[in-house]
Amino acid sequence: MPNIDFSLLPTGANSAKMLRRIFTKGALALLTALLVACGDARLPVTPIEPQVAEIPCPDLPPPPQVSTGQYELLDYPLVESVKYNPNDANEVAYVLTEESAPGNVMGSSLYKMNLFTKQRTLLASDVSFTFDWGRNGWLLFTSVGSDVWKIKANGDSLTRLTTTTGTGYPVWSPDGSRIVHKFIGTTYARTGVYVRTATGQQLQFIPDARILSSNSLALAPDNRTLALGSGLGYSYPSDSVAFGLYDLSTLTFRPLLRVPRYEPPIGILWTPDGQRIIWSDRSVKELEVATGRMRVVRAACAPDAYGRLGRWFLYPSLSPDGQRLAMVTCGRYLAADGKVHVYTKIQTTDRNGQHIRDVTF
Repeated sequence: MPNIDFSLLPTGANSAKMLRRIFTKGALALLTALLVACGDARLPVTPIEPQVAEIPCPDLPPPPQVSTGQYELLDYPLVESVKYNPNDANEVAYVLTEESAPGNVMGSSLYKMNLFTKQRTLLASDVSFTFDWGRNGWLLFTSVGSDVWKIKANGDSLTRLTTTTGTGYPVWSPDGSRIVHKFIGTTYARTGVYVRTATGQQLQFIPDARILSSNSLALAPDNRTLALGSGLGYSYPSDSVAFGLYDLSTLTFRPLLRVPRYEPPIGILWTPDGQRIIWSDRSVKELEVATGRMRVVRAACAPDAYGRLGRWFLYPSLSPDGQRLAMVTCGRYLAADGKVHVYTKIQTTDRNGQHIRDVTF
């Protein structure tokens, strides 16, 4: 225990108040410094945003019979996707589409932000809307030109990994040793899924004839099992695809669920123990792999008579301690200008979709 010179501490009527102020500020400063500097996901996290209620499903007016200009407007900036830092529950990264002026869209940029201090760092510009953050400290993303890039979380060492357009949805293996991504080739035979080393060297290519995958992919902790949506066994124009597991060693697919073709799983992720899969099909869902039991963590609003969703959720991300989810919440509302607006925001919840908090930036 450190030596303290008590003669330097305040005395008199105000001493208790001053001591409380000193030690309260000191404890908070020390905790914040430890969380930010150490990045230890095991330390407790106290979100600074207040808890909010679930946004109710709106009652929207019918769309106009005759087009009178743009009926639905997007509220910028638009949040496209979000990920927790897999080594620090106090940081997130997200892709944001912004305007330089009303009607002038700048494109999408990748940011990193500390949830405590709100310090925001621009990592890359002109990116696609999906990315991944590996435990190795690197972020993967796709450029507008459809090449896969990686960059360190501190903004250093931007590295191009592929030189062929048509790549998308890159993800890290849980141990950071491999990259998996979808590839749309110029022919059907060249379309499929690539597995690469962390430096971009090709390890494996699975053509769509053998995998017929949807875009979103997630590699399990065993480094051999891919969770994905697949059209195997469903002939077009079937309205369904299978959500299941593809074994990269045996090149076999095991279906788990039947899902709508036009709402395939997106933002797929595994829990660290490899026992559950979380994804979004506008609602956030969780599946226990061994039993096939599925539950809805956070439900989207049912579509109205015109097929419009009032509220839905995209790209869930699990905090490294496994206790909280971050996601993009989207919705529609009737604005004062008489038009329907579409908003996006980052929200966090517990694993049951409760204790909702808005993330401000």
